[in-house]
Parts: sequence; C-alpha cells; structure tokens
Amino acid sequence: MKDQNQHKSVAKKWWWVMSATIFALLAVLTALLIEGQLISLRENEKQQTVVYAQVIADLLSEKTEKLTSEDILSVLNKAEQYELDHNQVYKKNSSFYPMNEEVNIRVFDTSKELLFQTQQWQDRPQVSSKLEAQYVTLSTGEESVQVMMPILSRNSRVLIGHLQVTNRMRKLAELKKQLRFLFLQLIVMEGIVSIGLAFFISRLISKPIEEIHDIIASINEENIETKRLIIPKKNDEFAIVSQQFNELLDKISFYIAQQKHFVEDVSHELRTPVAIVEGHLKLLNRWGKDDPEVLEESLSASLAEIKRMKTLVQEMLDLSRAPQVREQYKDAKTEVVATLEQIVTNFKMLYPDFTFIADIDTKKEIISPIYRNHFEQVIIILLDNAVKYSTDRKEIIVSLSPTTEAVEIGIQDFGMGLTEEDKKKVFSRFYRVDKARSRERGGNGLGLSIAKELIEGYNGKISLTSRLNHGSLFKVKLPIFRT
Repeated sequence: MKDQNQHKSVAKKWWWVMSATIFALLAVLTALLIEGQLISLRENEKQQTVVYAQVIADLLSEKTEKLTSEDILSVLNKAEQYELDHNQVYKKNSSFYPMNEEVNIRVFDTSKELLFQTQQWQDRPQVSSKLEAQYVTLSTGEESVQVMMPILSRNSRVLIGHLQVTNRMRKLAELKKQLRFLFLQLIVMEGIVSIGLAFFISRLISKPIEEIHDIIASINEENIETKRLIIPKKNDEFAIVSQQFNELLDKISFYIAQQKHFVEDVSHELRTPVAIVEGHLKLLNRWGKDDPEVLEESLSASLAEIKRMKTLVQEMLDLSRAPQVREQYKDAKTEVVATLEQIVTNFKMLYPDFTFIADIDTKKEIISPIYRNHFEQVIIILLDNAVKYSTDRKEIIVSLSPTTEAVEIGIQDFGMGLTEEDKKKVFSRFYRVDKARSRERGGNGLGLSIAKELIEGYNGKISLTSRLNHGSLFKVKLPIFRT
C-alpha cells in the first residue's frame, strides 16, 4: 500500500509540474501577444499624432510673416468648417479636429512665446527646430505623445513659428484596461485548460507505468511464468519497454526454473557424498581402528567424495565472481599462442588415449587483454567437455586463427553432439544436458556457464555449432591487445 501511494504521489507531481509548465507557456504567450498588440497600437497612435501635427503645420504655413493669435484662430476656424459628404450629411472635416479633448495644440512665435493653445494642461511647453515625437508623462500621470516641429512659410521657407501637439491617448489607456481585464480572464481559462490538459497527458503517460507497477507487484514465484504485460499496439517507447520487460520476465522465469532444478541436483549431489562419508566414518568408528584394509578403503572413498563436493562449491564460486573479472583484471594480458600450446601439451599427457591436433594459423605471438588464469580456465573447461562427451572417435582439434581485431580459438570434438533444444540452453546457468549422463561423466552443469561469463567479461564471444551424434565445435573470439 505504501509503494502504491508513493507511485500515485509521483503521478500527482508530474501532473502539477506539467500543469505549471503548460500554464506558464500559455500565460507567457498570451502576455507577449497582448503586449505586442499594445505596442503596435501605441506606435500607431504616435504616427497619427505626427500626421495630425503635420496637417496643422501645413495649414499655418500659408502665412508669410510671423504668426499672430488672430492668424492662428482664423486658420483653425477655417479648418473646422463643416462640409457636405457624399451622403448629404454635414460633418467636420475628417482630417482635422482642433478642439478634440484628447489633443492639446500649442503654437509659439519665433521667440518661443505662447500664442495659442486649445487645452489648459499642466504640462511643460516645449519647442524644437526639427520634427520630434516622444512619449511623455503628464502631471496627471497619463502617458501622452508629444510632437514638436517648426512652422515654415510655404512660399519663403522662413521660420514663422513653432508647433507642439500633445495627445494624451485616453482611448488607448482605456483599451489597456480592457486588455488587462481580458488578460486576467484568459489567465483563468488557461489555468483550467492547463490542469485538464496536464491531467490527460499525465494519465496517458502514467497508465503504462501503472500497468508495469501492478504486474511487478503481483509477480511471485508461482505465477511468474504466466504474468506478462500487454504490449501496446502503438510502436512507441512504452511498447519497447513492455516488450523488454516481458523478455526479462521470460529470462527470470527460465533462471528460476533452472535454479530449482539445480538446487534439486545439488541437494542430490551433496546428499550422496555426505551419506557416503558418514557411512565410512561410522565404519571407521566401528572397525577401522583395528582393520587397516577397512581404514584405507574408507579414507580413499571419503576423500574422493569430499573432492567432488569441493569441485562443486568452487564452480559455484567461479560463476558468481565471473561478471566482475574485467574490472578486477583490467590491465591483464595473456600470450594466447604459447598458453594454448601449453594447455594442449598438458592434455596430451593427461589423456594419452586421445589424439589432440593443434592447428595454429600463425607463427607470431598474440597478446589478448585477458587474465591468464581465466583464459586457461576457459580452454580447460572446453577441452574437459570435449573429452567427457567423446565417444568412439577420440580425436580433438584445437585451432587458432587471428584477424585484424580479434583471435578465434576453436575446440572441436566428434562425440555425442547436442539437440537443437540443448544448444539453446547449454550456456545457461544451472543447466545440464542429461542429468544422469552428466553425473556419470562428472559434470555439475556449471562449466560452460563459467566459460561464457568469463569470455563476455573480457568483451569476447563464445559460440557453439553441434550435430547430434556427430560432435560439437566451440568457438571463442577474444580481442587483440594493440600497443
């Protein structure tokens, strides 16, 4: 229950993280859009004010001398006259509204003295010798556009005055308020959408994870063979993970089954020698003290059984240590040719009734990054295996051939061979081809597993080719050390 709650807590965290992320993105996007619109409207208001000022300056430029208040009033009154449009409706000239409450028009003479203004605003009068447009803040706190320019006579191009037009942009300020209110509304809507969308996405993502979690939580030793994930039809990452997880369960199921068999085999293997040793000890206790023959026979038999148990324990230790060899012996190097020849020579002495053929396809020494004892162990395991399972033809071929990047060693026998089913499992831990036959020949079912783990620990490969009743060929490929 605790794990389930923790899992749900993680899902909720993802939900809130995605909600916050989506909301932030939408909010930023909305803010940028609204701000961009406001900037555009603000700039447009500025351009309109500039055009407005230019129209007034053009109207006043018909005067040839210095402007007076009377001149200005007459020109502006003339510009404000009503005119008849195409709809037979009288309205003010669309290009000019001097009495607009949004705009303050100031006209100065050449000495920069104020001659005329349309509004009594508490802003600072300013003049300029060139066209200038700028944003200023009025005493009321309102943002405004201020345009300043000289007034030149249309005919003589002589300076006859100065013009200042100030637009306080109240409509824009009102629009800003509306947009801010709209922004708040959009933020609330985006928050709701973000939560809903994040919930949908989190559920979409977490559902396969929950399925994996539920399967894992329900797996035990009894049902591991049947419990599997349903692979999604969509060929996405979850489908790949589900498939890999099922493959992992298959491997675990296989190893558990093999471990069960191995435990049964080990129990039987240990039970027998222990019983034998116990029987001989009892015999020694009763008769061995006085009968040298009984003493010698019992000691020999007990030592043989103890040796069997020692071999079994050692193989189990070797198997458990094999995956760490690369890290422990990362600087190790072995002269492969010389070591292989020595092992073959030793086997010729151990098994004089066998013919060992060494087919070494090089005269140069080859160095491989592998610990010598481990290399010897692998070759001995394979040769022992070849000897144990040979039949009438007692011939074993040991070959070696180098390539540019690797050295390949082959060990071929002409013995019992393997079935297709046995070939798939022969390298698996705790697997014996034929329990009775292996027991007869002294095998514990761990040798090939040890060899595989050691070779792969040094970035090598081991493979098998076999035909039933025709023999087997084991190939070992190891990298070559380059100086």
